[in-house]
Amino acid sequence: MQDDGHEVKVFSFKGNEAEGVVGCLSKNNPFSYLSTAFRVKKFRPDKVLIQHEYVHYNMLWFPGLVKWLWLLGLKSNIMMHTVAPYSSGWKAFVFKVVHLLNFFFCRHAFVHTQVAKEKLLERCWIKPKVDVVPIAIDPQAVPKLPKGKKLLSFGFISSDKGLDVLCRAVKGLHVDVTIAGSVSPYAMKKQHDFLSELKKLCDEDNITLLNRFVSEEEKEKLFKETDYFVLPYRFIEQSAVLTEVWGYGKIPICSDVPGFKEEIGDGNGVLFTDGDDSSLRGAIEDIISNTKKQRKILDNIKKLQKERSFNVCAKKVVEKLV
Repeated sequence: MQDDGHEVKVFSFKGNEAEGVVGCLSKNNPFSYLSTAFRVKKFRPDKVLIQHEYVHYNMLWFPGLVKWLWLLGLKSNIMMHTVAPYSSGWKAFVFKVVHLLNFFFCRHAFVHTQVAKEKLLERCWIKPKVDVVPIAIDPQAVPKLPKGKKLLSFGFISSDKGLDVLCRAVKGLHVDVTIAGSVSPYAMKKQHDFLSELKKLCDEDNITLLNRFVSEEEKEKLFKETDYFVLPYRFIEQSAVLTEVWGYGKIPICSDVPGFKEEIGDGNGVLFTDGDDSSLRGAIEDIISNTKKQRKILDNIKKLQKERSFNVCAKKVVEKLV
């Protein structure tokens, strides 16, 4: 945005102070949300974009921030990094209430896939205007043909990610698999049994489980050393991890859930049947032995890195801000 001539001020959480960044929010302090609204107003912005992730803000006070900005005469735009997956039950009701409070005062949202847009509108009582802008890709490496048979799956460990499917799929295959990540602190109790099952499934010579927090430096090393990235999720509507995979120039192997299917399209990666370990096994064997297919996917990833640069995506967002 700055490269395109816009003056940008970032208001973030306390402890994140840096050049151009004001650290003012405190997750569970309602007064910090109110004071942040006044600080934003003092900056006299033409546009306000809130980077929104449910777990980062206090869900009780976050709608207050949107309301206070509205009362101060500022229209807000919300970038939805997560679209709550719940379509029924008490959690669905809770998120509908949250959406109601948010979108009553902020009628414009951004998401990253058409699937996410449809799901968000399905799960809102108040229908905001929703624009689709892809997640920007930060090129970390030029796509190159894989040298080996190293597979990586990275991110929070949960049953939703289908890691048990991956373990069963690679049993006996001549590949090296690393599963890296910790269980979310918000889901420790819920994921206890799954983690126990996963540890048993990882008791194979070709599977390494790094069940812990992974630093940025270690993550970068893991990404660079891998040949293929596996995302066997049971559901997803938009994924920043997939975008990172493309940024490192790696070939993603994804379940055919709608969010991935839309992003992979015609040749940006490999799809397998959701939840089917034999289908995943076949997809892995096929891509590892098919150099022609590898080249085609990597050429497509090179194009994606240019088409989804930060400058390109920022311009799309700025053009659509209310």
